[in-house]
Parts: sequence; C-alpha cells; structure tokens
Amino acid sequence: MSSNSAGVYATEFQELVNTNYIGIAGLAILLYDHLITFDVEIKYIWRGSKKPVIWLFLINRYLTPLGFVVNINAYTSSAWNDETCRHFVVYEGIMGFVGVAIASLMMAFRVVAVYHGNRHVLALISFLFLAMVGINIWLLTTTGPVIHPRIHGCSMLFGQGSHHVGGWVSATAWSPLVYDTAVVILIVLRTQYIVRSKVAGRVVTILIRDGLLYFSVIVAVNLVLAVMIVRAPDGIKNICAQFQLLMTVTMMSRITLSLRANMDPDQENSFNSFNSTISTFIGPPDIPLQSFEAPPRAIVKRGPVQKGHGHVSAYAAMGTM
Repeated sequence: MSSNSAGVYATEFQELVNTNYIGIAGLAILLYDHLITFDVEIKYIWRGSKKPVIWLFLINRYLTPLGFVVNINAYTSSAWNDETCRHFVVYEGIMGFVGVAIASLMMAFRVVAVYHGNRHVLALISFLFLAMVGINIWLLTTTGPVIHPRIHGCSMLFGQGSHHVGGWVSATAWSPLVYDTAVVILIVLRTQYIVRSKVAGRVVTILIRDGLLYFSVIVAVNLVLAVMIVRAPDGIKNICAQFQLLMTVTMMSRITLSLRANMDPDQENSFNSFNSTISTFIGPPDIPLQSFEAPPRAIVKRGPVQKGHGHVSAYAAMGTM
C-alpha cells in the first residue's frame, strides 16, 4: 500500500470512527434521559389522558431509539454492501426527519394553545411547518451514501448522484431553526407581559424557560450542522444530523414531562434538577413556582387571555395537551 493510499485509508477510517462516536454518544444521552425520567413518564403520561400531543411524544420517545439501532449497525457492520446502503440512507433520512418533524409539531401545539387557536397564528405556524416539510422531502429525494471505497460503513449525504442542490443542502439544518425561532418568538411575545407584571404562575414560568432551554440547545446543534454541511469533507458533512435528531427528541421529551409534572398542583416540583439546570442557563424564574394555583374549571375551559390572568389562561390552554 502506497503512502498516499495509506493516508486516504486513515482519513476514511477516522471519519467513520467519528460518525460512530457521535451516534453512540447521542444515543447514550437519549437512553440515559429515558432512565432518569421514566418514573415521571409513568405517572404523567401512561396514567394520564392520551391527547394527540401525548401520542406524538410516545412515538418520538420510543420509535427514535429503536430506529437508531439500525443506524448504529449500518455505521459499524461490514455486512452492508453498496445496494443495501443505497436503500438504507433513504431510511436514515426519513427517520431523522420524522423525529424532528414530530418535535416541531409538538411545539406547534404549544403555540396554538397559548394563542387559543388564533387563526392568524395557526396559519403562520402551518405555513412554516409545511415549508420545512416540503424542503426536507425534496432533499430526501437527493440522498446517497458516503463513498468509502477502502472500508465498510454506510452513512448518508444529501445532493448525491445526478442531484445538485447547491447551498440548499444546508436547509436540512436551517429550516428547523427558522421554525423553532418563530415558535419561541411567538411564545415569548404572548407571555412576556405576564412575567413582567409579576402575576405569572408555575405553568407560564415553566413554559417560557423550558422553551428557551430547548431553543438554545437546538440552535447550537443546528448551527454546527449547517456549517459542517457547507464546509466539512463529505465523510463528516452530515455527522451532526444524527446528533440533531437525538438531542431534539431528548429535549422535547424533557420539556413535555416537565410541563405536565408542574401542572400538578399537588406535586412538589418533580423536576428540581432539570429546573436547576435551566436556571443555570437563563437565571432563576421571576416568580416562585409555588405561586401557581389551579384555576376554577369554568375559567380553565373558556377564559380568554387577559392581562393579569396569564397564569389562568396558560393553564387552560396547556390543558389541551
């Protein structure tokens, strides 16, 4: 083997090893989070009512790790030939986007709830979501495997074969980023005056700070992914896409469980450690969490959002979840 061939082999091998490390690390974070929050899940998800957002939560929480086992096998096994790899990368792309799309849809439920189904907000969120879906479906038609002629390994790239999509390939990272930015802005605009007026209760406080932590993590991951898609070598261009999927599902699971646990007025804060983590990032909440009181049922169902009663309205809205 010539020195040049040895250098190429070493580069390909290192790229594949890095892909494996990122995938296994992301899956470990997801599974660890499952373990430490399973008791909360049993109490507030399995024993609670099954609204649409809960079914989405369960699909993402369990379909993603099970589906990702196939990815790990493809990254590490020598049994995958060129033909099976070409089929697998389509599966990898679909599974990755489905996980991100479900999390985005769950965030849409929150926005629509706090705006009480406002048609203009619903139209805006629907447009952004459908645009993100359309862009990613188009990009999925351009998938192809990373070519490793000297070693075994199967991972995905966009814009392969006869498909030349130019800079649009990075849309797989920035389209969810645009959507999540709009979601956070809408939630903050709706709830910021409640916090400033010092009447925010537990639900509004949790809704804002959980959303900001979710957004900060997803922004960091998607920005890295977007830069790598544009600038990195082919072997590691899409290396953060798997981490994007796993962290999106992990954070969405976290904030869903946190909200449901903190909507229980008889429950001491079940997410003390999680809330401490959030406070480390964005500071302590303006209002003590214990200020929350469950509103009367009549107000929960019908009360419009009025200044000074944001905690009541938010509780009512999130009751749909």
